Amino acid sequence: MNCHNCSEFVLDAIDSVYKQTFSNWEIILWDNCSDDNLSNLISNYDERLRYLKSKTFTTLGRARELALRKTRGRFIAFLDSDDLFIETKLESQVNLLNSDETVGMVFSDCMFFDENGDKYSNFSLVTPYSGEITNKLINKDFIATSSILIRKSLLDEINFKFNEKFSVIMDYDLHIRASIKTKVAFTREILSKWRIHNNNGSKDLHFVLYHEAEEMLNKIIADYPFLKKECSQEIKYRIALNNLNFGIESWSKGDKILAKKYLRKSNFNLKTLLIYLMISTINYSVFLKIKMFAFFTRSFIFKLKTLFK
Repeated sequence: MNCHNCSEFVLDAIDSVYKQTFSNWEIILWDNCSDDNLSNLISNYDERLRYLKSKTFTTLGRARELALRKTRGRFIAFLDSDDLFIETKLESQVNLLNSDETVGMVFSDCMFFDENGDKYSNFSLVTPYSGEITNKLINKDFIATSSILIRKSLLDEINFKFNEKFSVIMDYDLHIRASIKTKVAFTREILSKWRIHNNNGSKDLHFVLYHEAEEMLNKIIADYPFLKKECSQEIKYRIALNNLNFGIESWSKGDKILAKKYLRKSNFNLKTLLIYLMISTINYSVFLKIKMFAFFTRSFIFKLKTLFK
């Protein structure tokens, strides 16, 4: 668990681990140079909570890597300080890994929630896959990191488990690298919860994500050159998606000419064509309102489905 000035939600996250039906666990709480008196806040927990503080602030990728080096268990789970585990999370996934030695990582569905309650589940937005899934993951990341459990022995085989340059996309990078080494399994149970709040959805973070996605793909291809042949279509799609995202970023900054240039380098499917037309006819602020309307519509549909199950 990594934390930087996370006192608002961290106790909820820690308590969700202490409530687990599986009892053989420890928490590595890595304090990434906070100044919010975190050490005093968590002082009443027992020795299963190991608190470690960094002397300097680092990227999240670096913080995850440093915390990982302190782990001692056979299985590793990741929980951000604002998210939650469902009580049966560890028990369910330990049983899954123990039942099949050929599977090195498992994941589950994840519920997105805010101060008003549950919004929608990850699997209502994406299609999960199991087995050898590298090509599927290059196409789209359908794994919530808080939902995974991974063998420590598998992590030991992976170079650059968390790329220290990355501050946003390091988890996606790990998902792909792990899938290259092992079969992956999933359960449709909702075993973790992802908190939506003001600090985890800013425009700036999305644009950092776009640039890190390009660097991530180039580095993975350099490390595993056989993927250029085995996943050629998925790589082409990912490159096209990066160009689409760079186009949207340029549009947000008012450069419509550069935005259209990037979109012309992308695959001209219906979505790209619509965005291309919108760049020519509306302001970026209107586009954001359309995206927000689509988001709330999706959340409303999910709630309807839940009510009528």
